Amino acid sequence: MADHDEENPRELEIKLLLPDGYGDTFPDLDAFRGLVPAERHQITTYFDTADRRLLKEGMALRLRQGGARTLQTLKTASDGSTFGRGEWEAPVEGKVPDLALLRGTPAEPLLPDGTALRPVFETRVRRLRCDLSPADDVRIEAVLDLGEIRAGKRREPIREMEMELQQGSPIALYRLASEVLLAVPGALLSTESKAARGWQIAARAPRRRAEKAGEVVLRPEMTVAEAVRAIIGSCLRQLMANEPLARTGTADGSRMEGVHQMRVAIRRLRAALRLFGPLLEPHATARFEDELRRLGQVLGAARDWDVFCEETLPEAGKEEGTAEWVALLRPAAEECRVEAHAAMLEELRRPALGALVLGLAGWAEDPAVLGGVAVGKPLAKVAPGLLEGVARKVRRRGRKIRHRSMEELHSLRKALKRLRYGLEFLSGLCPEKALRRYLQGCKELQEDLGGLNDAVTAIAMAEKLVARRGTELAPAMAGLAQWAEARREAAVARLPEDWKAFRDLPLPPVD
Repeated sequence: MADHDEENPRELEIKLLLPDGYGDTFPDLDAFRGLVPAERHQITTYFDTADRRLLKEGMALRLRQGGARTLQTLKTASDGSTFGRGEWEAPVEGKVPDLALLRGTPAEPLLPDGTALRPVFETRVRRLRCDLSPADDVRIEAVLDLGEIRAGKRREPIREMEMELQQGSPIALYRLASEVLLAVPGALLSTESKAARGWQIAARAPRRRAEKAGEVVLRPEMTVAEAVRAIIGSCLRQLMANEPLARTGTADGSRMEGVHQMRVAIRRLRAALRLFGPLLEPHATARFEDELRRLGQVLGAARDWDVFCEETLPEAGKEEGTAEWVALLRPAAEECRVEAHAAMLEELRRPALGALVLGLAGWAEDPAVLGGVAVGKPLAKVAPGLLEGVARKVRRRGRKIRHRSMEELHSLRKALKRLRYGLEFLSGLCPEKALRRYLQGCKELQEDLGGLNDAVTAIAMAEKLVARRGTELAPAMAGLAQWAEARREAAVARLPEDWKAFRDLPLPPVD
């Protein structure tokens, strides 16, 4: 295990899902050449209480049998980074977990002495293991797991490669994972654990849920590099946590929310790059910006049709006199939605997402390539100027707001969203009361601008449907346009007052 101390044991592990038909050999890369893998068959049983206390807290407790010993391991949810988790392990006797070994861990309050635990599911794998030393001070454990998850009569195959940092800098781990991802066609980066997959197939298991952004905890004494690493880690965690849901959920239900949260994560990442942009290496920043924008457009197309089908059409259909016309748009809209989701799923099956995540994580880990001397500055000294730069753009784009075009108001909306994300990132450095008041002003103005954007988007999407199907849908488009225009006018009427209220709010100080 990497970076383990007695009080805060931590695992840093990167997992790749391997394609069907992948064999039992490590990739043909320099790091693996000449190594003879050790082989072991392992049976791992996962335990919880009848009321699933560990699952509810994002923990997994397991016993792993392999060879002559049994190992008990407790793992917690993400530590806030993309790939890090808490991990406590120790050898154990018997076939049930030893609660005494959980003293001093996050599970202790959940499992007092005498708590009954029951097996929920198990994994059976053939594990091939290598120890790698890409540099003198670096040690990485690489394993191939080939087998299955078993929950009652249900089965799900396991075909994955895990790389865990045992010693040294995480940069080496990100580099190795990137090499493997590009060397194995069909491999996909994943942060979903075997435990999480096991719960999905266990009887009466809860379905996957979308995960919202977690809190980013920054301290004034941090350097810019440390702050950027924490923010990017949080955003990447949100992005990858929702990828399984976006890839496997139902198109009219859970997938919709997974897509939405992935899109939010991308927006937060882009906002972070904009906020700290003056201090970051510009060429890498621009390349990451381009790729985030491209991926956001793919997810955005699926999200736009989700909203149009699940929210816009039902709301517009409530209007007396236009409901029958608006209903005519649904068949064509559902066709477009299916196509947008197919394009999104194809994108998620490509290695581009994994390459982006590993690239960003590795870049954020290395101050030398992140921005050099500039990112070594104290966060508290540079944060006020960075935030003021974003706020200045908002104020400039909001001047003479009554006379702004829809395109200009859309630019204001995006700038305001970046400002809000920036404030949320730096919230730990701002006075709570002033921050809360300012964010409330942001929210009210965003609702006005969001209403304008929704109206324009609804009409634009209806126009796409008419162009696709023909003029027989033109009356239906007209009905939707009337509904959207009424909402646009209402938002426009509120905008000047809400803008003035927001403009007069002082930007929270950053200490």
